[in-house]
Amino acid sequence: MPEAGSFAHLIRENYTPELVSKISEQLALKGSHKIRAIAHGLYAASGNQSPDSVTGYQNVWVRDNIMVANSFRERGILAPAIACMNGLTKFFEKQKPRFREIIDDPVGVLKEDANRRPHIRFTAQSLWELPEKWAHAQNDALGQALWFRFLLVS
Repeated sequence: MPEAGSFAHLIRENYTPELVSKISEQLALKGSHKIRAIAHGLYAASGNQSPDSVTGYQNVWVRDNIMVANSFRERGILAPAIACMNGLTKFFEKQKPRFREIIDDPVGVLKEDANRRPHIRFTAQSLWELPEKWAHAQNDALGQALWFRFLLVS
């Protein structure tokens, strides 16, 4: 049997269920596709980063978490999907004043400052906003979170 890291012998033009099983076995041996929540049911961009890493990959992005949670849901593994949505909900509860302020802004001035919008990137451990400026004007990520909540409920 080839070493666990070698996948060259498994690459094909077309894949059968048996070949997909063999690929899954090889991935399991490497542990490369284990997805672990790091806090509050949420997933950091890279789970092996220290909390003070300069990369920022120890943080949580809303969009990424919805995609990971939905992959669990589509495979019928609901507990981590629900835990992730619960974690996002805890964060969004902290963002309620930002949502309210944007919604109640009669002239739409606040929407121009992305850092005054609800944040889409934050710390997983504390669910706090990050201090640096970031492009938080990502309505698609907020919409995905709303879509996913409704999907889980139904």
